[in-house]
Amino acid sequence: MHLESLLTALRNRVPFSTMSAILKLSGFSISQGAGKTVDKIIKEVDEGKEDYASEIEKLKQQYHDHLLVSEKAIRFFRADKDRITKLTNLITKNEVKNSDFLTLYPIPLSEEQLSKTEYKISLVDLVESEQSLSLVYCSSRFIQERVKIDTSELNPEAKKELNSYDEVYGIKKYFYQFFDIVVLWKDKPFIEVRVDLTRDISWQDRRKYALEVVGEFNKLTEKVLGVKSLLKDPVNFFPLIKKLYDAKGEGKVGELAFTTDEGSIKNEKMRAGMGDLRDETYHKAGRAAVDDICPYRIAVLWDSPISETLSIKNYLEVFLQGNCRSLSSQNQVLEDVIIKKCSFLEEYKFVFDKINKYLWNNNV
Repeated sequence: MHLESLLTALRNRVPFSTMSAILKLSGFSISQGAGKTVDKIIKEVDEGKEDYASEIEKLKQQYHDHLLVSEKAIRFFRADKDRITKLTNLITKNEVKNSDFLTLYPIPLSEEQLSKTEYKISLVDLVESEQSLSLVYCSSRFIQERVKIDTSELNPEAKKELNSYDEVYGIKKYFYQFFDIVVLWKDKPFIEVRVDLTRDISWQDRRKYALEVVGEFNKLTEKVLGVKSLLKDPVNFFPLIKKLYDAKGEGKVGELAFTTDEGSIKNEKMRAGMGDLRDETYHKAGRAAVDDICPYRIAVLWDSPISETLSIKNYLEVFLQGNCRSLSSQNQVLEDVIIKKCSFLEEYKFVFDKINKYLWNNNV
């Protein structure tokens, strides 16, 4: 894995704050901005004044681990522990089939290569630890994204034409490689599916991609275990919204959408890092004036357990994206939870444990 390719892959997948944390933990120094940082690291390594072999190996491992946890929408599917154990043993003996994605893995293919690949989704890696077996699936998906255009890079005529606009945006369409994960937990009665959200996608596409991954995994389980559709109905996360809101002192509520008994709909947000919405004066006064509220969307943030050691302030976020229509339904269902801003396995485990603590009431 060439260093420049590794740095480029990292830069294209994550914001600079996340990239900085990964580089610092790997032993590299940071410059101002992603571009200057990459140039500085490559120059220092090429000059050979110091031996960076250890730092490069750490960066490779950190990048590989990051693919497992970065910006994911997760789903849980109940499964018997004995069946998970049997399935884990069988899958570890299963060879990963060759595909275009393995050409550069864990580096993603170029957009041109992705446009030509015959594989829509493919199992590319098996990552085993004492706690779990993770199956890494890669896919090529054609997406469209709203991006801000840097007018300073346009020709003089275009710059003059757009001079009266403060910001200019365009719709970019391109192929992008996603890394989706299925996790077999050896000590838990469920299987976890993580859908890659490192690009902005709609909730409809998020659900479609989750079904693709589940379908591919179910094909594998039928092959090795003889069980059809092992993953069926995902666990309902909707009750977790209220549980997290009621857990005073647990993280900071940064966003909350809810209805009141009188039928009004409220959507409140706090500026990042400014405090807990549950303790905000306006919210507390309004909450005290009504008998009850019905939350249907919430974002909870926690301080990273390791970011302070890197001199980087990072908030790990859990986002439960329910909608108001769910409240009028007899079955209030939310199929996934979005986990944001995790740079390392330790950070993901921290948030993952929080979800499990309140979802199951410590009964798993």
